Amino acid sequence: MARASSWCGIAVLILSCGGTGAPPRPPPPEPRPAVAAQLAGATGALGEGDTAEPQAPAPASEVTEAPPAAAVGEVAAQPAPVEPGCEVRGIAALGPIRVEVQGERPMELTVTSRDASARLLPRARRSPVRALAPLAFEGTVATPLPLVFLRDSDLATGLVHVSRGTRIERVALANDGGLAADVELAPGVRVVGLPVTCALLGLGAMPVAEPLDSDETEGLLSRGGRLPLFAAPDAESPIAVRLSRPQQVLLTETARRDGWVRVWHSFPSGAGIAGWARESSVRAGRATPASPPPARPPVAERSPRECPTGQAGFYRGPATISGGTPVLGAPNGVEWARVAASVEAVVRTVADRDWVVIDSIPGLSGPGPCPEILDHAWVPRTAVTFPAHLTVPGSVPESPPLP
Repeated sequence: MARASSWCGIAVLILSCGGTGAPPRPPPPEPRPAVAAQLAGATGALGEGDTAEPQAPAPASEVTEAPPAAAVGEVAAQPAPVEPGCEVRGIAALGPIRVEVQGERPMELTVTSRDASARLLPRARRSPVRALAPLAFEGTVATPLPLVFLRDSDLATGLVHVSRGTRIERVALANDGGLAADVELAPGVRVVGLPVTCALLGLGAMPVAEPLDSDETEGLLSRGGRLPLFAAPDAESPIAVRLSRPQQVLLTETARRDGWVRVWHSFPSGAGIAGWARESSVRAGRATPASPPPARPPVAERSPRECPTGQAGFYRGPATISGGTPVLGAPNGVEWARVAASVEAVVRTVADRDWVVIDSIPGLSGPGPCPEILDHAWVPRTAVTFPAHLTVPGSVPESPPLP
């Protein structure tokens, strides 16, 4: 028994001193870097001479005519891991934006062609947005956001070239934590799951879709609606292009190698594809001329609407509101917005001479049959400058009362 106790004590001593009986602990994993993507300019464009940043290899992505139902597949590239969302900015139309005002019913506003920013949350149904002009306020808007590329870029090791303004249909989180975008290169030509970085994305107006080429010269055509392109023969993780009209996309051959052919195509927008395809996936032929888009039906004229025009004895018309003025949901109420810079708006005076109502302001509209009329937009009268030739009760400086 004494010998057994001795052996037991030796074993305890070895384990406590880091002997072979206790395997070393693995080092803690290094934290993954996050993408900080606050975009600088309103348009985010680079000047002439800027070059696209090289990107990592592409994922096993799909180019489809409709948004994909399946999740983005495993990618060979390792885009920088991202935070739950990234900041995008630009000039765009956003709405309806839901604005929560304490003590008031939620408002819905639409921003048209104005500077705005948004927090891109790929897995959320609504994204936080901030309108920057003419009123600065925060709210949420339904996804997807109107996203475009801010500059020309070569992506997926050069397999895809996007031009500034190329439309982004949707952004999702890839399996590796990076961003994957569904991109429309041309009508009926879409890249799904293309690895991108947040710094390439911005808010923007949806471009007018340009028709495909109608070049009838001979070349190569995809044998079907799916065209896998590889960075090199026998490479892994191609991008797969599904063309709704493959007979209208003429591919130019630039090289051949045992069972492989290198092709490229440039679309009218400046976007393009270039890579290696298997010979079995293409055929010789002529492109079919693109048919003109169907004519849009005429828009029916709406009957005139009866919108508020103000009460008798009170002023309703143009006035200048000073920049930085708080906008409240009610007199002495909660602030929900600020005037970004001095702006001319249509205002309405009320019996309470301390306050003025903003009826309409450029670039902002409300819901209902009279969208030009805003609700719950009150500003102090001292921040409003009325036209000099008008006499407005309680104006600054004080004018004689209206008759």
